[in-house]
Amino acid sequence: MATDLRIRRATGDDAPAIAALHVASWRAAYRGMLDEAFLDALSVEQRTGFWRGVLGAAEAGVTVLVAEAAGAIVGFCSCGRTQDPDEAASTGALTTIYVAPERARGGIGSALLASAEEAMRDAGLTDALLWVIGENADARAFYERAGWRADGTERDESIGGRPVIEVRYRKTLS
Repeated sequence: MATDLRIRRATGDDAPAIAALHVASWRAAYRGMLDEAFLDALSVEQRTGFWRGVLGAAEAGVTVLVAEAAGAIVGFCSCGRTQDPDEAASTGALTTIYVAPERARGGIGSALLASAEEAMRDAGLTDALLWVIGENADARAFYERAGWRADGTERDESIGGRPVIEVRYRKTLS
């Protein structure tokens, strides 16, 4: 991991860098899992608008963190209260976590994940969950190394026109 890595809260000014990293990460991570044309058509401009909205929202409870190294954003994550209707109000959710593909496997994702877990604990959340594409073996192994466990819940989704099965993972934060 870069010794100059810094994790901080994202600002509206970070939206373009987060969006570019989001698109690059999806193209690298989901190639072979999602439709190629869908991945190729992902738009940095559209994602920038999305992230500007998230970062500019007055909603409390959504935390977006970025990892910076040498002045550049090399990863990001977002978390907050879960939207899963079957969960308690004290349950959080990791909703995104991505690292620049060229920086993968260097400890940045682990640092972001630990920071997201801390942010959820600081918000008074006692448990957390996340959803991952079932066939994404790399992501599943990453979460399992960090103490997250599949809880047996799955859901059918469609991403970019392709059906996928998502698996829910859970971790006690307190």
